[in-house]
Amino acid sequence: MAGFNESGLVKVAAVPAVCALIAFLGYFPQWLFRNNTLDPGPPTQNETYIFNTLLAALWWTYYMAIVTDPGRYVFDDQVIEVSGRWCSKCDAPKPSRSHHCRHCSRCVPKMDHHCPWTRNCVSMTTFPHFYRFLAYAILSLWYLSYLMCQRFRGLWDARHLPSY
Repeated sequence: MAGFNESGLVKVAAVPAVCALIAFLGYFPQWLFRNNTLDPGPPTQNETYIFNTLLAALWWTYYMAIVTDPGRYVFDDQVIEVSGRWCSKCDAPKPSRSHHCRHCSRCVPKMDHHCPWTRNCVSMTTFPHFYRFLAYAILSLWYLSYLMCQRFRGLWDARHLPSY
């Protein structure tokens, strides 16, 4: 049975969908806050700077998680005798702590999983970028929720004022 990662739509649209989501959540609220009269007014220059710095770090780490090579094993010599494991898909020796990725069609050292949202394996070389991407996504969303809570607080404080 084909899994979620094998769906053709996910393979084609995952990275553009994540980019669209980051752009929407990162830039639409800034436009909305600037072009609206919600209390406490537009974000300060410091708040804008912090949020856009978090967004820049998010974009960079996502890019690095996508383009960094997850690693591979290269065997220069012809192997006649192998003691240990053998990958039947690669038709090569399978070193310890490596797994064959059916999406990348190779054995990846210290592979954790194949992420459909980055179209890349999370392995020993991509894990730091992937982890930082997740951390910056969480920090950016928390900061966005802080900015939104300020506006909701302004609406809540003005709930008993007469409407015109």
